[in-house]
Amino acid sequence: WKSITMEPYTIAVDIDSTICDTTNHVIDHLNRTYGYTISMSAMSRYGFEELGVAHPDEIDATFEWFWSNGLNSVPALPGGAEAINDLAVSCRIWLVTSRPERCEAPTIRWLHENGFRYDRLLFLPADEKVVLAPEVDIVVDDRPDTVEAFARREVPAFTLRYPWNNAPEPSPHSHLVMRCN
Repeated sequence: WKSITMEPYTIAVDIDSTICDTTNHVIDHLNRTYGYTISMSAMSRYGFEELGVAHPDEIDATFEWFWSNGLNSVPALPGGAEAINDLAVSCRIWLVTSRPERCEAPTIRWLHENGFRYDRLLFLPADEKVVLAPEVDIVVDDRPDTVEAFARREVPAFTLRYPWNNAPEPSPHSHLVMRCN
């Protein structure tokens, strides 16, 4: 008689615009600081540069503000901590972010203050997150290119519905990508 043990799933979860409302927070700052009237619905493609409204220097300054101060006040998405914590009971949760590593301490503080449980916190550029594919079973991310990269490696991916990923281009891996409200 041989005992069988199952390893828990490892779920890689992005932070910005996946468990916290980064995009709206950044849009609000751009609008308040520079007088724009940008809305979330205008984000039909990923990236503020794609809007063609704000000057690249303003976008850079806004993200510098976010990395330095704004991430302390970004709201968690409703139900995000509860969902992650429910999964953490039986799965390994790896939070993966493209934030600069200098944001590590405030990110850890924010996660703690908002009640998120996790096993690892990783800082990787967005285009390098896929290096985790051999080690993770499921990925949750808002970026269409990240989700597609994992799906190409046969890793199921979940993404929240946002204007920039609501109608992705058909892919031979689309069956591995689930969109959640």
